Amino acid sequence: MSLIKRIFFYILILILTVAGPALPKNPELKAKISEILSKIPATTKVSAIVFDPLDKDTIFALNSTTAVIPASNMKLFTTVVALSLLGPNYPISTVLYSDNAPDDNGVIEGNVYIKGYGNGLFDSEDLQSLVTVLLQNGVTKITGDIYGDDSYLDNEYHRNDWLEEDENNLLIPAVSALALDHNRKFERRKVRRNRYRTVARNIENPPVFLAESFYNALQKKKIKISGTYGTAVTPDDAYEIARVSIKLQKLVSVINKRSDNFLAEILFKLVGRKSGNTENNGYYASQTIKKFLIENDIYSEGTQIADGSGLSKYNYCSAASLCGLLEWVYVNLDFYENYLTTLSVAGTDGTLGRRMSSIAPGYKFYGKTGSLKGSTSVTGFLSSVYSRDIIVSILFQYDEGSAHFYKGIQDEIIELLSASLE
Repeated sequence: MSLIKRIFFYILILILTVAGPALPKNPELKAKISEILSKIPATTKVSAIVFDPLDKDTIFALNSTTAVIPASNMKLFTTVVALSLLGPNYPISTVLYSDNAPDDNGVIEGNVYIKGYGNGLFDSEDLQSLVTVLLQNGVTKITGDIYGDDSYLDNEYHRNDWLEEDENNLLIPAVSALALDHNRKFERRKVRRNRYRTVARNIENPPVFLAESFYNALQKKKIKISGTYGTAVTPDDAYEIARVSIKLQKLVSVINKRSDNFLAEILFKLVGRKSGNTENNGYYASQTIKKFLIENDIYSEGTQIADGSGLSKYNYCSAASLCGLLEWVYVNLDFYENYLTTLSVAGTDGTLGRRMSSIAPGYKFYGKTGSLKGSTSVTGFLSSVYSRDIIVSILFQYDEGSAHFYKGIQDEIIELLSASLE
């Protein structure tokens, strides 16, 4: 947010405190939104709200407190609470340890460990950078084994409530504190005769996979290893050789813009790990998020938090709850400025990159989409350079029609708002 807009924000709050609501009311707007919603089948469950967070005016609402399956709009709860608890600059690392520092002859006496702390973006290039550090330190031999360590988070890699038959659940990779290339291995497979294609295969055991990959990478660089590879917990007094870190803000941006389920589940576990418990991270994460909603007086009636990505159909929430969450974001100005940059921008990037092409000039919609079989949602900020912003949340749970149809309804409403609230 620019300095001018920041000053405007505070001046407007002062004006509203003295003079009351300033947003022009459009008597036809509610009727127009209702007309758009009349296109949907009667069997469809709707939870929708359009809300001005500055004067706390509900511009439009339909069943706003009715809880439905929100799909990936659940990621808003995960990412907001994670950033609130840990801060945008919180480092998430993958660290290389050893039993002892390299000696003057370039020998590491003992084992080498790669420990993960939830860096789901760690990839083959990062792995090679750790090999390079060893080479730069003159390491030529390791007398022990290479171990992967994912003990920072629990080892519940999969969930039985992620429905395999759902077209949006692409068999999420193993969710682990230690990750390499999204915990997927790319293989070249023969399709027919001389035709091949590259396919991604989810790996079963992340710490073994990463230890093996590191072991092979070291051997390619002629570093001798007396032992083999496997899994172990890093000793508390281990020597740190190097680390690769990302900031939480970066992880949240990828999660929100791309709707990355794998990363969202890792972040969900990190929220649970904040409680200090290494087991049942998902349970503690759901409790932490519920506590956040209660402590900040965010509407949570009917809200059920089963996971961090929204893949589970045991998740439930209402438009009012999502609106309350984003209202909290909005009134915490510094938090809002950071968080807004993590959301997809309609017509520009992320999952909204090809949507809302007819939004009015001077407006941008920053939001999060959600889509499961029978559910579609969109929640975010409709931001204007002319006036202040509004929060929009539209959730559908349906048995008739297509996701494309319902997304079109959502887009039509938001485009109408951009043309009606100048």
